[in-house]
Amino acid sequence: MDYKGTVFSGDDDAVCIIRYSSKDSIKVKIARSPELGGDLVQAPPYKGNGFTKSTKSHIVPEFYQSEIEKLIPGSKIYKLKSDGMLIEIAELNKGAWIGK
Repeated sequence: MDYKGTVFSGDDDAVCIIRYSSKDSIKVKIARSPELGGDLVQAPPYKGNGFTKSTKSHIVPEFYQSEIEKLIPGSKIYKLKSDGMLIEIAELNKGAWIGK
């Protein structure tokens, strides 16, 4: 949330996340700079060491996938509330997101 221009804030009530399986999981990479054997170049607060940089001392592993293939049925969207509650809100079925 420390990235410049982000629409996210630590004061948000919730964020939505997608959980999905991929036939090409090899395409998921640890976010490392070329100096550390990776290929991702980003502006600060990106550290390039596989973890996010935070002004609030939150250390979070950072991954990326440069291209996402078609999502597989059974992929889900969740709302993660600020109190930690995770609520499933939709599932991909026959090419459409079906609300829960």
